[in-house]
Formats: sequence, C-alpha cells, structure tokens
Amino acid sequence: MCKLQADELSKRKEEFDALNVKLIAISTGSLEQAKRFLEATKFNGELYLDQNKFIYRALGLNHGILKTVTLSGIAASFQAYRKGYTVTASTSTGDPWQLGGFIVIGPHDSKILFKHVAQTSHDHPNIDEILAACKQ
Repeated sequence: MCKLQADELSKRKEEFDALNVKLIAISTGSLEQAKRFLEATKFNGELYLDQNKFIYRALGLNHGILKTVTLSGIAASFQAYRKGYTVTASTSTGDPWQLGGFIVIGPHDSKILFKHVAQTSHDHPNIDEILAACKQ
C-alpha cells in the first residue's frame, strides 16, 4: 500500500514544491529493496533507510500482524491490485508488519504541524489535509 501512497503524493509534487516542502520517505528495508521501491513507483522525493526502526519508534508508529492483516486491508489491497500495484518478495521493502505514518514538520522550529499514525495497513491521510498543514 505504501507504493500507492507514494505515487499519489508524487502526482501532487508540484503543489508541495510550490510550498517549498520536501517529500521524504523512510523505509525499514535494505538499500536493494529501496532501489526496487523507487523503480516500482513514481515517487520523486528523497528516500532514507531506518533498518533499526529508530525513527518509527520515536514517532510512535504501530507494528503488528493484527494491525496489518485486516478484512478492510485485504479489500484495500484488491483495490490497489486493480490499479496495478502488487507486493512480491522482490518488491516488498522491509518489515511487512511495520505500519507507517505521515509527519509534516515546520521549516525552522521543528514543530510538528501534522501527524498521522496509521492504524491499519491502508490507513493513509488525505493529501489535501497534508497540504493544508504545509501552508501553516
């Protein structure tokens, strides 16, 4: 599901650029997995690795099979599959049970302007809400 979100964000990169906002993704995967992720998506931001999950823990992001494999998550996966997104061993990145989040940090004071902690594998914030936070 993170591939779909990465592509959706990238479609609106010009809006983020106009606000002088960088798109940054953080992965728990290896360098090779990160390269495959970038090849499999249209993501045109920066990608960093956090294999030890220091940032994930510091931000309080969720982890666990029961949060990742849900009926609604399976339904969302089928919808993503119909859009051409698949997950295979060669395209997965990092810990499959690690859920993500979305953070908008202010320009100079490091103040968190927006934070979304995913509760399930398909729980992604609305991009318009993210853009609104970037305008603060």
